[in-house]
Amino acid sequence: RAFEDLGDGLVSFHEAQKITEVPFPFPYTISLQVLLITHYMVTPVVIAQWSDYWFWVGGFCFVGTFSIWLFAGLAIEMDLPF
Repeated sequence: RAFEDLGDGLVSFHEAQKITEVPFPFPYTISLQVLLITHYMVTPVVIAQWSDYWFWVGGFCFVGTFSIWLFAGLAIEMDLPF
């Protein structure tokens, strides 16, 4: 039973290793960066039209933009962990 579990673990490890060896598509990476920069530039304009208070505009812009850049950075880091 123990050797069967070890064998299953080794098979799962090799399946996961195959995933890390497949590179992330370059055009997708570039389009993601373009969308992030577009979002970074458009968000203050849109939120400034929604609110009359500058501190809410700054807060919403910072939180929204920072969270999206954070998730993009995490995705890049997960793609190349080592």
